[in-house]
Amino acid sequence: MKMNNFGNIPHRKKSSHKGNYGQLLVVAGSKNMIGAGLLTCKSALRSGVGKVSYALPESLQNIAASSVMSLITYGVSETSEKTISDKATSKIIKMAKQMQCIAIGPGLSSHESTFKMVQNVLKNLSCIAVIDADGLNALENKLDIVKNTPNKYILTPHPGELSRLCKRSIEDILKKPKEIAIEFAKKYQCILVLKTSNTIVTDGKRVYVNETGNPSMAKAGSGDVLTGVISSFVAQGFDPYQACVWSVFCHGRAGDIACGIYGEYGVMAEDLIEHIPEAICELM
Repeated sequence: MKMNNFGNIPHRKKSSHKGNYGQLLVVAGSKNMIGAGLLTCKSALRSGVGKVSYALPESLQNIAASSVMSLITYGVSETSEKTISDKATSKIIKMAKQMQCIAIGPGLSSHESTFKMVQNVLKNLSCIAVIDADGLNALENKLDIVKNTPNKYILTPHPGELSRLCKRSIEDILKKPKEIAIEFAKKYQCILVLKTSNTIVTDGKRVYVNETGNPSMAKAGSGDVLTGVISSFVAQGFDPYQACVWSVFCHGRAGDIACGIYGEYGVMAEDLIEHIPEAICELM
């Protein structure tokens, strides 16, 4: 498969070191959803970013540190329900100043203090943010946070999440996904990655409709994997819009490869991660 309209992912120079490929901070996880952030971190590493740091509730740090050896983990202040607390805001903002990208949202929970942390972190970022899952839910009725900062924020909703954000029914979104996605991206000057059966990427001007992927990917964790790929490519310094286009292609292509092995019923999110490198090679 070729994507000549968007160019090829470049080969790396022989003299490369990890500092050439960016630093990513993943802010994610809670007591019942620690795996969401781990999927994001691991898929980011498989997609080539130089270094990934994972900020999560302090009582869960040891679990994450022992799950992926190449991660740097930071335990931050937590609520009594073992979600990230608003008290962690200043520490997360300080860490983000060293990063090229931050991915925020997977598995964070809907705790009020956690939502406050998300909102305050996003207000004070200097790097690009990829916002997914509970990070998007924290922006309901708070979208002015992302407005008027072109291409700084990448939002990755499924139709249900977009419905809550833009106050349109899911039925309306599914009838006119491209038109509504363009309208939203233009209004809020963000890059929108609308996750439907044919994922749509738009910055309000350019539009890409993805054709890779299949129903085997309809599993918990698939979106967390995509967040990792997007944030990895952004942290490496690729144009944010092109990074999103490459990411949805590679994510879907990895799903196609995995489906060929495990069938439509047997693919897990972890399987997508293992086949992302093959998908990337097809674009090099």
